[in-house]
Amino acid sequence: MKFSDVKITVLKRVPTNEIFREYAAEDMQPSCNAMPEGKEFTSKGMAIPEGFCSWAWADIQRYITYKCIVILGLKAYPIM
Repeated sequence: MKFSDVKITVLKRVPTNEIFREYAAEDMQPSCNAMPEGKEFTSKGMAIPEGFCSWAWADIQRYITYKCIVILGLKAYPIM
């Protein structure tokens, strides 16, 4: 089965300074520079795009999968 490509655009990065100050180790960075705002990625065949943050992918992968299935017109459960 061939899945459509899905374009992903980084719209906004949420600062995590307050959470990091309280819970993270001292050498941790409070924000990731790997995905600047405006950066575009393409998921091909529902795969993680090259250079995409694996933590961010874990958060949105289910929505990408859903989008690919809806584009094909297959029956799917709605996102809750």
